[in-house]
Amino acid sequence: MKKFFEWYNHDHRHINLGLLTPAMVYEGRTEEVLEERKKVLKKAFSSFPERFNKAGPRLTVPAENVGINVKIERKSIPVV
Repeated sequence: MKKFFEWYNHDHRHINLGLLTPAMVYEGRTEEVLEERKKVLKKAFSSFPERFNKAGPRLTVPAENVGINVKIERKSIPVV
């Protein structure tokens, strides 16, 4: 059971948490991780724009409220 919770909290990236792990959110690293992702996406887009659609890359962001059996609207923001 310990291995499962270790994986779930530190390795598994949840779609409703903006593809962050619960540990990242709990530790308050959300902005840090999203900022780093934004930099990587911008660099990838400037180097290989043909790999992206016309709108460019979008960053998946965490839902404002999460919970069990709660309907959540997923959001993403433009990077460039």
